[in-house]
Amino acid sequence: MKFLFDEKLFDYLAVSMSTNSADSLKNAKYKDNRNFVFEDLKMKWVSSMHCFVNENPIKIVSMKSHKVNLVYEGYLVIDYNDDPSFTLYLEYNDNQRIYFNYKNGLMKTIGTDNDFNNRLMALKENQRHFMDKKTKEEYEFCVGDFNEVNDFLLMVNYLKRK
Repeated sequence: MKFLFDEKLFDYLAVSMSTNSADSLKNAKYKDNRNFVFEDLKMKWVSSMHCFVNENPIKIVSMKSHKVNLVYEGYLVIDYNDDPSFTLYLEYNDNQRIYFNYKNGLMKTIGTDNDFNNRLMALKENQRHFMDKKTKEEYEFCVGDFNEVNDFLLMVNYLKRK
């Protein structure tokens, strides 16, 4: 599942989610430019909901071109209903949370880091839209809301009991 996201916001998030300094992350850039690369991610199929849900903490190897190599508590759900979706919720730095939901070319995100949210809201409309040059598919991202996050957490708790 492919989605695009503002490069500067990913840079900011990679730094804030890491124990590394901004300078060391800049120097750690490498060629893998995928949005997220996970490692040792165990997923469980929940047939009644047509989705996969993670069974263990989430190790993020990289975000865009930044090496992260840290393990986070959180949830990843890949939904294969009518419209496939990807939802990621992570807890980091003791009291921070970040939520991503991608479906039909729209990425919604919100976090407890007010600076991240403010940076996202400050982007102009044309900075939130992307077009894949190869496929000509359009992508957009916007600020999510905490009600959606709470609904997701309730759903995940239900899925984990199945």
